[in-house]
Parts: sequence; C-alpha cells; structure tokens
Amino acid sequence: MATSTDGAMCENQMEQKDDLEEYCEIEASIVAGFEPLAEEEIMEKLGVTSTHERGRVNFRMKICDARKALKLCSIDNLMVVMNHYRDFPFSKDCDTAIQQIRDLVPGVDWKTGLKVWKQFDDFPHPVLPVAYPANLPKENPTEEDKKTLLPKFRATCYRSHGKHSFQSPQAAAAFGGVINDYFAWNVDLENHNINAVLIVEGSNMYAAIELTKTSLHKRHIVKFGYTTLRGTIAYNMLRMCKIKPGDVVCDPMCGSGVLPIEAAVNYPDAQHLCGDIYEFCAPSTKMNIDAVNKKRKLENQGMIPLDAFTWDASNLPLPDKSVDVFVTDLPFGKRSGSKMRNWVLYPKVLKELARVSRPITGRACFLTQDTRCFLKTLHNLPGLWKRTRTIGISIGGLAASVYVLHRTTLAHDDPSVKPPPAKKSRNDETLEAKEAESTS
Repeated sequence: MATSTDGAMCENQMEQKDDLEEYCEIEASIVAGFEPLAEEEIMEKLGVTSTHERGRVNFRMKICDARKALKLCSIDNLMVVMNHYRDFPFSKDCDTAIQQIRDLVPGVDWKTGLKVWKQFDDFPHPVLPVAYPANLPKENPTEEDKKTLLPKFRATCYRSHGKHSFQSPQAAAAFGGVINDYFAWNVDLENHNINAVLIVEGSNMYAAIELTKTSLHKRHIVKFGYTTLRGTIAYNMLRMCKIKPGDVVCDPMCGSGVLPIEAAVNYPDAQHLCGDIYEFCAPSTKMNIDAVNKKRKLENQGMIPLDAFTWDASNLPLPDKSVDVFVTDLPFGKRSGSKMRNWVLYPKVLKELARVSRPITGRACFLTQDTRCFLKTLHNLPGLWKRTRTIGISIGGLAASVYVLHRTTLAHDDPSVKPPPAKKSRNDETLEAKEAESTS
C-alpha cells in the first residue's frame, strides 16, 4: 500500500511535524497567462511566496489563516493539497493501477485537509479524520445518524500529461469508493459538502480537497450577457494598469459592467465611468451594481459610486485629455460583432480614446482575440499609442491577448495620424449596391 511515507512515491510537502499541524498548501487556479500577476497579489495580500505552473499557483500559509485566501481577486478556485506523489509507479495493468489508487486513501493527510476545509464550509457537525465508526460522536450509530452527522461528498479525478492504463472516471470511482468505505461519508455528486480531488499528471499525482464550490469570477455578477467577462480576468487587467488614487478610469464598452464594478470595488479612491452603445447594457450594468451595493450594505461597507451610460465608444461625450486609464474588453468578432466590422471599429475607438486620454500619463488596457486586427490598427495609427506590455491568455479554449498601451504626446488630430480606409468585403459591396438600387 502506498502512503505518504513511501519515499520517492509520496512526498509530503510539510517537512516537519509542527509544520504539518500549523501550515497547509493551497493551490489556486487562474486563467493561463496571468500567473505572475497572481503571485504579485499573493505576496501583497497574504505576505507569502508562491510558485506557479501554467494555470495554477501554489503557496503555503498557516491553517488558521487559510480563509484569507478568499481575499485574492485574481484567482478562480482554491484547493488544499494534502499529499504529493512524485514519480508514482503506475502499473500498466488497469486493475492493478486502480488498486494502487484505492490503497492511497488511508495514508492521505485528511487531518490537514479537513481542518482547512472546515473554514470554508458551514457543515454543522464535526468531521473527524478517522475511520468509521470512530468519526461519529455516538455509539452504535444508525443509518439516519450517518445521513445527518456525516458530510456529503464526491470524488473527482483530473488526468493529463501522458497515457495511463485507466480513465479519469475509473480513478474517481475507485478513490471515492474507498473514501466511502473508510469514512462512511454520504455520496452526492451534486449537492456535496466535500469534493475530494485526485490530480494525475504523467507520473506525478496529488490529492486535494476543493475549497470553493463555485468559481470566484462570478462574485459580483447576477445579470450575465452573451459575452460577459470573467471577473478574475477583469481584475488582472486592472492590476496591469497600475491605477493610482485620483485616477479617472473608464470602460467605454462595458457590456454587463464586470470591469467597472471590479475597478470600483478594488480601487475606491479612483473615479469610475462606464458605458456601451447597446441600450440593454446600461440596465444590466445597473442591476449588477445594485446587487453589489446590496451585498456591501449587509456587510456594513460603503456603496460603490458608479453609474452606466449609453454612448458610442468612437464618439465619447467626454472632453479632451480627461481620462487617465481606459480598460475594456474589445469585441472578438465571434459572439459579438464580426471580424470584418472590427477593421472599422478598432481604428475609430483607438483614435477616440487617444483624444480623451491624458498625454504621457494616460494608459489603456485592451483584451481581444482579434490580435491581427488590433496590431494592424496600432501600426496604422503611428505615434498615438506606445505598446508597453503584452500577455497571451486562454479564454475557454480561445487564444487571446491583453495589451497595455501608453499615450504619447502626439495630438490625436495630428495630420500624420490618418488611418487608411478599411477594405470593403464582397458582402459590404453587395449591400451598398442593393441600397443604391432601392434609393434610385
């Protein structure tokens, strides 16, 4: 049986017994590409160092402080890692490999995992890291006692980086089956208290307990649109802007208001504006603002001073040189708009934002999947913006990029800034011909 003391097969991250009792390892998932920003936030808010791999960040902290990890705004989900198994000798025979996974359960550090989990779940009864029936506070428990005094759980397996003799559902069923036999926890795949997770990556594996039942990116949104941005992506974009107290921050294409709400919540000393050309966006944004303010009122926090307007991002009702930071999620040309329309929209928007942005200190952060159009637009508007940072990220399988631009001193109406006319597609020419025929 493989346990956490089996040398190379299992390497517990807690090196000393005292550390095992006081510290835990937290793994946070994050949109791939934003890992360095998450590490900065972890050091800033928790005061601990971290390491990262693609799509996740790991750090150690005191068990009693584990709930403070919810302060992190850049991450999506949290897990507490109980055991690591390095270079695990998986058998090439499926049945043998499944038995190896079953044998792990008694040696998992459930004590640390359940201590941390208890801070995140409101299960009313104590959950002891010992085998049934010793984990029940009464002798000769009945089936009804098991249902009420023991938590509901499920087991999940994520498998990647190599071929294995077993499938993920088989590993999850084997892992969960022994947990059920060992603790007698109640199985519930949907309304569970505990999600025991087994992550298999090539020859390495680790066991964890999920701490967040839903992704943290939904924290401020009740009204979703067709292309609602993840709140965690919005926060990371805002961090890239280096917002300062007193800055005027504007999202000219706000959609459901994710970006301006994240900005108003996390940067209360700045001034925030937002709007969109579609009339249904302002009510959706206001609904989300009201939901946030209602929650903040219950927590005795101040209201966020934010309102949404209906405007055209290519013709903003704002004076010249009045905004410090623009941050927005540009249309990808997938669910919203089209790739062809982007060739007309992007130049108009970037030139208009150059008019409203403050010279030298003004900056802008854009998210787009249509990188070819965006970079070509920058090339065709020479001297207005200077690109200072680019991060490639993955959104739902789509490769997108986040660009940080800084405003130069060149006037927006300088004669040298004349974008070339957009090329017309066959569809545009056909529509123009039909309109000409109808008017003649």
